Amino acid sequence: LTGESLAAEVKIEDRSGKPMARQATVVLSRLESARGAAKGVAEIEVARAQVTTTADGKGQGMLRADKGGEHRLKFHVIPLESPA
Repeated sequence: LTGESLAAEVKIEDRSGKPMARQATVVLSRLESARGAAKGVAEIEVARAQVTTTADGKGQGMLRADKGGEHRLKFHVIPLESPA
């Protein structure tokens, strides 16, 4: 699916299962073998999308990988600002 768009569908809920309208970021990374002293797997970010979920807690971000291989998708909810 190299070069094709990927729709990352997400749903945010609180601990009780209630849907939440929030801002979030979806990150697509390609996994590559690390070389040198730090052997293992390295994550190379290849795409990032901002997502806003609606009152039902659902949202979607569009991403694209220009190179094949193994990839990892991560979803980060942007914390709400706490009152001063």
